Amino acid sequence: MDRAARLSRAIRSLSQHADPPIGKFCLRSGQDGVIVIAESDGEIVRGGATADLSEGRFLPIIYSKAQGLDAQSARFLMRSWAMRGDGDPDAQASHNETLGSRTSDAERLVRWLSAMARLRSATLILRARQGAV
Repeated sequence: MDRAARLSRAIRSLSQHADPPIGKFCLRSGQDGVIVIAESDGEIVRGGATADLSEGRFLPIIYSKAQGLDAQSARFLMRSWAMRGDGDPDAQASHNETLGSRTSDAERLVRWLSAMARLRSATLILRARQGAV
């Protein structure tokens, strides 16, 4: 039980002290004109599919410290990033230039989302294990 408690504290500490990268990013620009954007102010991450770069504040919350990570929405953003090559890379680069972001900045946000998803999974596994004991 002691190891599980230490691991639980470590997971909680990591998730509370790892803030998302700040910025607004185009993660994918589809051939059909639909773009996937993510926006982070360092505390709240919003994201999703839209037709307009200015719609970030109306997108659903993907992460906040109060609610945690919305795993399904985070997977959508990560999948969009992984499939960006199937879309329109030139339009994506143009959107990111308009937003003042770089591909490396978008990649940092996607890596952060992936790490938070792994922390969430570890938390769920620990809870299930503690409930089974």
